[in-house]
Order: sequence, then C-alpha cells, then structure tokens
Amino acid sequence: MRLLALAALLLVAGRAQASEIFAALSTHATDTPFSDCCEERGRGSDIHAGWRSGELVDLKIASLRAQVRASINTAGGVSYLAGGAALRFNLVGLYVQPALGLAVHTGPDGDAQPPDDGRRYLGSRLLLAPELVVGLRVLPGLAIEAAWTHVSHAQLGGRQNPGMDQFGIGVAVQY
Repeated sequence: MRLLALAALLLVAGRAQASEIFAALSTHATDTPFSDCCEERGRGSDIHAGWRSGELVDLKIASLRAQVRASINTAGGVSYLAGGAALRFNLVGLYVQPALGLAVHTGPDGDAQPPDDGRRYLGSRLLLAPELVVGLRVLPGLAIEAAWTHVSHAQLGGRQNPGMDQFGIGVAVQY
C-alpha cells in the first residue's frame, strides 16, 4: 500500500508544472463593443497581480490551470478580485490563454438608482470575468504578457450591464 502511494506521489510530482505569479499595468474602463462607455474614464490605471497554478489537466492541445487575480485602481475607481480557470495553448515561444472566472468588485451596488460616488455601476456585486492573455517567453521561467480583461454580469443580474474592459501589459514568473 505504501509503495502504491509513493508511486502515485511520484507520478503527480513528475507531471507537475511550475506555478506562476504575474503583474501588469492596464487601462481602466476602456470603451469597447463589450462595454458601455465609461463613467470612470480618466480614473487612473489598474494594477493587476495574481497567481496561476501549474498544469492541472493536460488536454494535449492545451493545459487547464486555476488562477486568481486582483485588479486595483490607482485613482479610487472600481477594483475587483477574480478567480477561475484558464486554458493555455502553448505555441513555439509563446502562449495564448483564454480564461473565465467570477469576480467581486468594490463599485456601487444597488437597484435602478446607483449612488453617485463617481465609481462605475456594474449592476451586480458578482460578475463574470473573462480574460485573454498572449504571452511571449523571453527567458526560461519569464514571459511578457499582453492581456484583455472584462467584467460584467452578461445581463444575468438584470438589464443594467455596462461592463468594464481593461487592456494591459505585464510579466509572468514561474516558480
């Protein structure tokens, strides 16, 4: 029995890939076809930081990973915390990584009349958080990334659904 447990541990450890941390600087509340323009335009930038697991599932053409990210606005606008799953498609020297998760945010919450505090009203405290990252490996264990992130409730929380998009650039470091 101990031998079986040791073999299972070695198999998992042998397949384990390094986790990574990432940080980025992005635009805040950028107007796109996925968002309704922009009560918070001009409200600073956003600092993103987060963690991604190593490969959890090998799907041959992609690997499934877990991730958590925080987006902090530098001027007191809406910030959020998101977590979810990402699919990483590895190509020669780079990767493409779509992700989907859930986010909670610091913006106003309420019904038809949000408070007038200058922060973007997103219509629901809980939001969907899709993301698309393209990473370029510049050194072993180090990548430069470009990312698009979006938060909204996709009209699941009502008709009020302005959404918020961000575009950024950053780095990811494996450990």
